[in-house]
Amino acid sequence: MELSETQSALKEIEHSSDEIYKIVGQLMLKSDKKKISSELSEKSRLLELRLRAIEKQEESMMQKLETLRDSVVDSKNN
Repeated sequence: MELSETQSALKEIEHSSDEIYKIVGQLMLKSDKKKISSELSEKSRLLELRLRAIEKQEESMMQKLETLRDSVVDSKNN
């Protein structure tokens, strides 16, 4: 969800004027468009890396689960 929001913000920045605001806590501060775009791009890249890592972990866990399930089924059949 955070990745989707970040990518959406990047798209909005591309279509906006040079006047960009960033929310920091309870304040809205005027910011540099290039700087914010760079920060969001980096955040997006990091989130994509995390997502890929989680997907790999999930795949590994599913394989372990299937192996364990097969082992249990084999032990019941014997």
